Amino acid sequence: MARFEVLSHELLRAIGTAVGNGRRAHRWPQRRLAAEAGVAQSLISDIEQARIRDLPLRTAIRVLTALDVEVEFGLHPPRVTAPPQRDRAHARCVAYVARRLEQTGWRVATEVSVGGPRWLGFVDVLVFHPVERVLLVIEVKTEIHDVGEIERQLGSYERGAWDAAAARGWRPRAVTGVLLLLATDENDRRLVENRGTFDRAFQARARLLGELVRVPSGPPARGARGLGMIDPRSRRRAWILPTWLDGRRTPARYRDRPDYLGRR
Repeated sequence: MARFEVLSHELLRAIGTAVGNGRRAHRWPQRRLAAEAGVAQSLISDIEQARIRDLPLRTAIRVLTALDVEVEFGLHPPRVTAPPQRDRAHARCVAYVARRLEQTGWRVATEVSVGGPRWLGFVDVLVFHPVERVLLVIEVKTEIHDVGEIERQLGSYERGAWDAAAARGWRPRAVTGVLLLLATDENDRRLVENRGTFDRAFQARARLLGELVRVPSGPPARGARGLGMIDPRSRRRAWILPTWLDGRRTPARYRDRPDYLGRR
């Protein structure tokens, strides 16, 4: 028999309130409602006081129906963020970031699922330094569309990264979110257009982020996420590139994502 025992006490209280309000609207004593529903009067009292933790679903519906209370139950599936689109530009960027970090001693995992019972997402690149125990949650973007969504996404990933790391036997002492963008003029313009948000939320810029990747003696200050650009075709040692927000004024390597894909 279906039961409410897995549901919250707040739901049982809501049912009890509906039963009590409905009974009083009908001006029925508890014994009248018990007779109409075919249950004991003591059960009506317990329902109204939310004292039954394992109230059968069938019984609850019977009592509510006797009061002509409309009953609707909804099932809400978990919010799921689909894995990153496997387009060529994004795939190349993710592979490039993973390869460069592996070369400097980081443990790397890509497309890592994180979340809980009502939400699921996928971290592009999750990396852990086994000596300094720093965990980086890296989101790779070839284009900037929704700045607010990027912030919310990274925040959720940072919270879920602790469990994802533990599942791999990693024991981080700090988690830092990082946004790495394809080096395009279009992305630079989007950064400037949303400068206030990026100045506030992404304070560890290319130079500091590059130092952290090479020698992770300590993570940035708590809440100071990293921001930089990448060129998957570059073999430079300093592979995390500055943005216009860092004072760079020269054009980026590519105009936009199609320009990157169009070059061989």
